[in-house]
Amino acid sequence: MVASIVSKLVLVALPLISVATAAPVADITIVPVANATVAPLSEDAFEEATVLNPNATIPNANATQWAPLSDADYDSEYDVYDDDTFTKPDTRSGIAKLFSRGPSAFWGKKNTGIGSWFRANHGNDDTNGKSWCGYPYNDWTPGFAPDISQMTEWTNAKYKWNNPGQNKKWVQYATAYCGLEAEVTNPQNGKKMKLFITDAFDHAWVRSPGSIDIHVKRWEQLTNNYSRDKNKVIKGVTWTLTGRRSGRYKFQGTGN
Repeated sequence: MVASIVSKLVLVALPLISVATAAPVADITIVPVANATVAPLSEDAFEEATVLNPNATIPNANATQWAPLSDADYDSEYDVYDDDTFTKPDTRSGIAKLFSRGPSAFWGKKNTGIGSWFRANHGNDDTNGKSWCGYPYNDWTPGFAPDISQMTEWTNAKYKWNNPGQNKKWVQYATAYCGLEAEVTNPQNGKKMKLFITDAFDHAWVRSPGSIDIHVKRWEQLTNNYSRDKNKVIKGVTWTLTGRRSGRYKFQGTGN
C-alpha cells in the first residue's frame, strides 16, 4: 500500500538534485504551505527526502502534518491509556495465572530478536489489509506483530472477522495483546519509536521468540533505509511494553 501524500505541501527551496545520483541533502526541511497548489511527491521522491535523510522531519501516521506529533496529540490521536497488565510479572503459575491476567509471554521483559518488515496489503506478505486484531490497517500504521505462537500459548488462534464468537481463543488472546504500546529500539543506530501491537507474526517466519514484524513505513523510519529486500532486518531489535494501550489499535478498534 502506498502512503498517501497531502497535495498542499511544497519543499523549501533547494538546489535541484537528481534523486537517482545525488546523496541525501543534510538538514532538508519539509513544511506545509496554506493553499499551495503543487503536485504531490512521488513515493521514491518522498522517501529520498525523508526516510533516507536522518535529519528530515517525518510525517505522522496519516501524513496530514510533516511535524511529529506532540505527546498530547499522540495520546489523543491513538487514544492511549494506562494498562499495566503485562508490565508487572505475575508469579502465579498454570491455569490460575492464565485466567487471572491472561497470556504472559512478554510480562515485564526487555525482548530482543530480529526486526523484519511487512506490507499491510500484499500477496507476497500474506496480508489483505485486515489485521489479526480485527480492524483495517495500512503500511503507515504505527505497529508491529510479535510471534502468534508466543501470544496465544501455541494455540495459534486464527481470526474470524465476521463471527468472532466462532473462535473464542482468538478473542481472548487478541483482547489481551492488541493495542499494547511498546518502545522499539534499533541498536544499529540508536533510534527509538513507540509502536503498538497491531498484528500477529506467523510463527513459521519467526527466528527467535522476541522477533517482531514491523509495518513497512515504520521499519523504514527506524532504519533510514528503503525496504526492498526481505533479507534486510534489524538485528538485535529490542522492545519493551510501556504499560499503556491504544484504544484505536486494541482488539476490534477502529484501526486505519
